[in-house]
Amino acid sequence: MTTNENGSYIGKVAFVTKAASGIGRATALAFAREGASVVVADVSEPSNQETARMIEELGGRALAVSCDVTHKTVKWMEQVSNEQYRA
Repeated sequence: MTTNENGSYIGKVAFVTKAASGIGRATALAFAREGASVVVADVSEPSNQETARMIEELGGRALAVSCDVTHKTVKWMEQVSNEQYRA
């Protein structure tokens, strides 16, 4: 994802899979710190919700979706993300 002219991700939406822990969580938090709204996706719903809560505590916007990433699921998550952040 490219940054804005000022080098931030403000106004952008990052979609991060495996966001419930580890590198996925760290990536989601990093995007949030740089101003992106973040859609966090993982099969582990409680941990995924925790990642979203952590982003919101940083002052960011987060949407947690519980899913097993397949082509069909990714299309659905794209639709949900667009509805949430483009409205």
